[in-house]
Amino acid sequence: MQYLPYGELFVSQSLNGYDARYKFTGKERDVETGYDYFGFRYYDSDGSTWISSEPLFGAHTDLSPYNYCSWNPVGKTDPDGAWDDGYRDLFGNYQWFDSEHSNIIMKDDRLWTKVSDNKTIFEMAKSGMLDNMPTTTNQVQITETDNLTTFEMWLNAPSETKVEATAKIASNIVYSMANSPYSLLIGKTIGGTPLNSKEKTDAFIDVVPGLLSFGLTKTGEVVNTTKKGLQGFNQFIKRTPRITTTNGLPTGTTWQQRASQLFKSNKVNQQALKDFNMGLKIGTIITNTQKELDK
Repeated sequence: MQYLPYGELFVSQSLNGYDARYKFTGKERDVETGYDYFGFRYYDSDGSTWISSEPLFGAHTDLSPYNYCSWNPVGKTDPDGAWDDGYRDLFGNYQWFDSEHSNIIMKDDRLWTKVSDNKTIFEMAKSGMLDNMPTTTNQVQITETDNLTTFEMWLNAPSETKVEATAKIASNIVYSMANSPYSLLIGKTIGGTPLNSKEKTDAFIDVVPGLLSFGLTKTGEVVNTTKKGLQGFNQFIKRTPRITTTNGLPTGTTWQQRASQLFKSNKVNQQALKDFNMGLKIGTIITNTQKELDK
């Protein structure tokens, strides 16, 4: 079967007279009236309109309460006949949004997760009335997705805009600084999602080069100096243990001469380490950008 944008039947082919029970958008069609049942109300695909008004009539003052998908059936969907849904952000704030139905959305520079498309249930959740509800049904544990897991789901979901993609790349870079070491040790993300073999390899690649850079600095193999010239040399002297000792020096060589040579070598090593770290950052940006493009 093929349909026009508003659900009117365009092409119908059946075998041996078989007539499918579920038609436009997979909804059950009433054989007597020809209306499709969406949950909250019935839809007349021949007339391109609902046969009853929007359950939350009044939220859309600029639209007819009988409109389907805000008169945009190509760009939008209406899974249950109640177009508006209630959401909660990562900080526990609740808000009801018009013309939204996805499980996770970006709105007002914040990540929101869907609570319910039923206004009554949403208001109950907002007031805390559902906080103490039983958590098991038929011996199956039902747990609410926590904020961190929701955040990880958002990071892994495809982006709808360039702005969202840029935000995810930056967020992935920052989040991986804590998540990659944790994942490498525990075998799952901070949010509790188990890693597959590829993700474990990615965590290893993220962590090991950084540990190498950290180790070279902390063990004194490369002394971090922030100043130049004589001030940088004095900073190097203060941060290098036993640099002023004369034990083991060749005859005629002072500790100042040895310190000067080591200071020059350290400058070369420090620049190499900076280049190495810059390469890691660029590689991280390229990797996260490629991951975002591959979604």
